[in-house]
Amino acid sequence: MKKIAKLSVVVLSTLILGGCMAEPKPEFTNKEDTKRIDKIKTEYSNVLERTNTMIQVFNSEPMNIYVDTIENKTGARGKLPADITDIVKNSFNNIGDFVTLIYNDNSEGLKNAYTINGAITQYDVISSKDKGVNAAGTGTVGKRHNRWDADGSVDSEEQTIKLGIMFNPSDMHKGNYIAKTSTRNTITIEKKSSANEFAFSILGSGFGFNNAVTKSQGIHASITVLVELSVAEVLGKLGKFPYWLLLNGGKPNRDIINYLSHSFLQEPLNRKIQLVSYLLALHGKNVQITRIMTDDLKRAIIEYKSEHGLPADDTLSKKFYISLLNP
Repeated sequence: MKKIAKLSVVVLSTLILGGCMAEPKPEFTNKEDTKRIDKIKTEYSNVLERTNTMIQVFNSEPMNIYVDTIENKTGARGKLPADITDIVKNSFNNIGDFVTLIYNDNSEGLKNAYTINGAITQYDVISSKDKGVNAAGTGTVGKRHNRWDADGSVDSEEQTIKLGIMFNPSDMHKGNYIAKTSTRNTITIEKKSSANEFAFSILGSGFGFNNAVTKSQGIHASITVLVELSVAEVLGKLGKFPYWLLLNGGKPNRDIINYLSHSFLQEPLNRKIQLVSYLLALHGKNVQITRIMTDDLKRAIIEYKSEHGLPADDTLSKKFYISLLNP
């Protein structure tokens, strides 16, 4: 497992971010009073690295991705993140060897080849209290006139920015869009005047995520997190693997669960063991990914079943597997 990047963060509300595999889970606090800003030290785990392992376990073959230009469909005249397409490309490129980023849409001879069509669907700079702000990147505070840029330099005391991004994948061979694989996620970024800190929350079809970053990280880092979560989600929908387990609090995709639970019955025993051992590790059990039923794996299966009201044996039933696919 690659190293985990450390961030110093602040908490505004419930934080939903979790560990998987053998990584330690961060400590979080739940603050009902959103006016308070309390600093904690935690670990931001790169969800993309975990996505690579999940693709390897569930798909066995790499996915080939071509990223088309991310369009601006907001009509906003202000400074949008000019490098948003590069952020998306870098996110796919940083996953690992089970995602290949290709730089043209020639899919001849490629398996699992997809084009990612995307757009910024919302970009609004919203006023706070008596401050008036518009999407062009200008605003008034009293009699003052202010400007800022996309990296987070804002001279008004408090500010809220909302940005939405959409991915709509298509089959690179046939050119048609793929049903039930699109993603729509929105980030809300708030600048708090107490310490020039930027908090962000992300809501969408795959993840609900609240966290915060200091000004040194800024808006750019918040948007990068939005893109990374959206990338993990769209790959999960394309590859039909349980991407929602990459973070605590992810929302299960019932279509994918139905697909996986049906295909589980058709798998040979060693493949079932591999899937179960991997999912148990995601649920925090101290097991290695294996295709052999070891004593440690048997103990972990029985322990998990006992904790979840299932018959405490080591059989690999469909009901047990479905339980593992849920958060």
